[in-house]
Amino acid sequence: MNDAEKTKEQLLKEVEELRVRLKEFESNSFKQQRIDIVNNIHLLSELSRTHEQLLSILEAFDQPIYVCDPLGYEILFANSPLKKKYGPEIVGKKCYSVFQQLKEPCSFCTNNRIFGDNLGQTYTWEFQNNIDNRWYRCIDKAIKWPDGRMVRFEIATDIHEQKMSEQVLQESENKYREYINNSPQLIFVADTSGRYIDVNPAACVITGYSKDELLNMHRLDLYAPESKEDAINSFKHLLDIGKSTGEFCFLKKDGSKFHMTVESVKLSEENIIGFCTDTTERKRTEEDLLKAKIAAENSNRTKNEFLATMSHELRTPLNSIIGFSEVLSEGYFGQLNEKQTKYLKNILNSGKHLLTLINTILDISKVESGKMQLYAEKIYLKDIVDEMISAMQYLAASKEIILKLQPGSQFAAVQADKAKLRQILFNLIGNAIKFTESGGSVIIGTGQDDKMAYISVTDTGIGISADDLDKLFIPFTQLDSFCARQYEGTGLGLALAKELAELHGGTIYVESEAGKGSTFTLALPIRDDNASSLATDKNVKVHQQSNLFCSKA
Repeated sequence: MNDAEKTKEQLLKEVEELRVRLKEFESNSFKQQRIDIVNNIHLLSELSRTHEQLLSILEAFDQPIYVCDPLGYEILFANSPLKKKYGPEIVGKKCYSVFQQLKEPCSFCTNNRIFGDNLGQTYTWEFQNNIDNRWYRCIDKAIKWPDGRMVRFEIATDIHEQKMSEQVLQESENKYREYINNSPQLIFVADTSGRYIDVNPAACVITGYSKDELLNMHRLDLYAPESKEDAINSFKHLLDIGKSTGEFCFLKKDGSKFHMTVESVKLSEENIIGFCTDTTERKRTEEDLLKAKIAAENSNRTKNEFLATMSHELRTPLNSIIGFSEVLSEGYFGQLNEKQTKYLKNILNSGKHLLTLINTILDISKVESGKMQLYAEKIYLKDIVDEMISAMQYLAASKEIILKLQPGSQFAAVQADKAKLRQILFNLIGNAIKFTESGGSVIIGTGQDDKMAYISVTDTGIGISADDLDKLFIPFTQLDSFCARQYEGTGLGLALAKELAELHGGTIYVESEAGKGSTFTLALPIRDDNASSLATDKNVKVHQQSNLFCSKA
């Protein structure tokens, strides 16, 4: 075999070896590709499964959720609540176009909050949608989408009702804060240890301290020494019961004293609120009134004692004047001529008038000083009314005035002092006759209800104006009218009559109109045997056995 043949065989052998090696290579390469393809299929399948699981999770939320591409702003995913609100075709559209109806990205876009240096952070924010005007709380975060890119994930919660409630609460808080700040009252909030937490501007004005100074003080620091013990007890009561009220003396920054009424309420286990009203002027006025009252009482007591003394002193000579005038008038010391009789009659009438005036003054003094005595007995109104009509018929007839009992009158029985009751009716009927012109009438009526018996005296006289009604029962006061000034009087009769009525537990009412007459009504309690309740306002006690009402010693 020559070299050429050896070379050929060798080449063929090498070619065969190369062919075998090529087949082996081709077989191995195909195998690897197949493995790669299978691995890719498995990977894609896993990605698909992961994507489906992610979408399933996002669909499970009741709140609106969407996923958006941060570069193109296209919506990649929207769950059912969002599609229901904005329509099923929103995927693929621009988020700012769908949710805000804008033509360009929102100025409040959160991409810069969750991407870049903030990647991995969660951003929570609130906004009011300009389409439905409702408030939402949004949670944004960058997440990795199944295709490997980072996208914006957002979930929104409707907080409109909560926001509206917060807004109403804030407006209410602002309103009441304005009230507190503008209130002239001192208002404070303190903790249960007594240290101030907050005070309004009035607190600074009233106390003279600044707000910072007050907030570094304890409540007791403001109380005057004489009020601290009461303040401590009031604070304990507040903590136990939940509220307290009291009036205390305080010290201003300059050391001057002032008074306030403090009304405190426990707000919680930690805080209390107090409303303080400055009562300094009222306190000063009360003290002045008390001093004036004491002075007036002393003056009134002196007046009553003087009147009582003078009345007794005057009655003695008057009784002599009246007695001797009557003796002379009867002619016991010789006959009198016409002029002497006339003058003596004037002396007698003037003396009797003056004695009546003195007796009335004495009676008023006794009532006011609580020394009036009442002799109580059971009185039938029919008897006393008939008696008074009979007694005063002559006076009425002298003026051609009709004096009679009103038909259909009801008659009750009362416990009263008969003499004092006569005195009351004499004043009422006498005034009615005095202020009624000739040809008029005076009608006496009686009635009763469950508790009171009534005697009314109605006349057709000059009447009383509305402005003068309040002056009727004031001692020594006569009505300032031309008609009233035509009639004599001291202004004591009605005052005494009402005092005596009230001493019996009753009163006197008046109804009148100028020029149309008047009606005076005496009201007395109907009692059988409980006369002890009479005149309780006049400091009178009752001795029922002797039927005597006398003043307390």
